This record gives sequence, structure tokens and C-alpha cells, in this order.
Amino acid sequence: MLPILEKINEEGEYRPTIKEVRQWCCLLNSIVFEGKFPKFSNITVKSFYGQFAAVTPYINTKTNKRSCQLEMDISFRNFKFFITILAHEMIHAHQWIVKEIIPNHDRKTFFIWKTALALHGIELHVHYTRN
Repeated sequence: MLPILEKINEEGEYRPTIKEVRQWCCLLNSIVFEGKFPKFSNITVKSFYGQFAAVTPYINTKTNKRSCQLEMDISFRNFKFFITILAHEMIHAHQWIVKEIIPNHDRKTFFIWKTALALHGIELHVHYTRN
């Protein structure tokens, strides 16, 4: 595990700011995903009911290019859970923008990242609970 992700084992609630979400997207992209992930067009941090985050895929009408917005919850049970959810959503953005498919949980474009994430202590699942 790279030293930058040692924070992943810290306990206690984690409340990300938009700036921190952007920073962790960049770091995950660099050290886990080998720079293959596009940036989100917009990131917001807001309260969610029943989920932790969401990627909204769209096609920019001015440029005709695919893009994604990211919405993250205001609070996570710990830092590791935040990073896990962020990585999950980054994969969905990659599916839409790079692979040009509707985001899903298939083996070819979603779970292909499971091993790379596991090397850094991040577990990839389809669903996550609030426990």
C-alpha cells in the first residue's frame, strides 16, 4: 500500500469537502487507476437518503462529449468507506466516458478494477450499507 493511502485505516466519521473529494479523485486516479480516469465536470457534497453517492452521466450539448457529475454524501462512517464509495463512482464515470456504456456492475468494465483497488486496501462491491 502506498503511504498516501495509509489514512485509509483511520477510524471515526469522515466529512469531505468538495476540495478534498477533488484531491482524492486525483490521487486515486494517479496511484490506483494509472491516470485512466477522466475528471468529473462538477462535484457536490450533499445529504443523501438511501445512498452514499451518485454519478450523473450526460452528453454536453455544446461539445457533444460525454461527461459526469459527482454527488457525495456529507458524512461517511470513516475515511476508508469514503474512499471505497469514491472509487466505486469513479469506475461508473469511466464506464460512461471512456468505455461509452451506461454505468453498471458488470465483470468486464466494473469488476475489472477489483484487484487494483484491493492492492490498496479498497474493497469493491455492488452495494454498501450504512452500518
